[in-house]
Amino acid sequence: MASTPLHRESRTEGPHPVVRNKFAERDYQPEGPKVPTPAIAFRRPCTPPTLTRVVRRIHSAFVNDIDGVATRLVEHPGPLIMIFDADNTLVPQGASPSEFARRVNEVIDRFEPLVTRVIVISNGPERGADRMISRVNKPWTSRNRLGISRRSKTPIWVVGDQVFSDGLLAWRLGAVFLHCAIDPNDAFPGQAGQRRLGKFIAPLIFRKNPRPPAR
Repeated sequence: MASTPLHRESRTEGPHPVVRNKFAERDYQPEGPKVPTPAIAFRRPCTPPTLTRVVRRIHSAFVNDIDGVATRLVEHPGPLIMIFDADNTLVPQGASPSEFARRVNEVIDRFEPLVTRVIVISNGPERGADRMISRVNKPWTSRNRLGISRRSKTPIWVVGDQVFSDGLLAWRLGAVFLHCAIDPNDAFPGQAGQRRLGKFIAPLIFRKNPRPPAR
């Protein structure tokens, strides 16, 4: 029998003619009872880790100043890693390098006896504060960049003025966020946009969106 365009060869074994298709993996019968097609089992998509973390919201609170942070430490004694944002949290915007370094060192010296470790960070340059970690790329910096082991179980507090950078960093680290700003209405370039984004993401990453204290 001449081959078809699909190169089929037929044979007459059994009650029905069986057609062999060289392009198929097995024989098939064009006549007779139809075999139901097995249902395709679709794999359930896994939940992205971002959505899982949104459900696990972190604790947050407003504090008036660094003295308020020290008061909370007295109320919650025990091992703790403190991460301070420098700009507009410890040091006013536009401070000279000497003033910047002095204030950073004062905070480190004040809190080091009270906690396990004190880390001061900034997205900006060092500005004379050699005990600070500069250009950390908040909020996407890693534990390795901060010198914190991934296996560390020590609680972490992050103190900063921006929800979008400092608060989001606290959320990524599974830490407590203390919102502390020297000037809550700071008009430094780029700050206004970050504050608007912070108001948008705050309900997503905090267990309860706290209200700022009366000043």
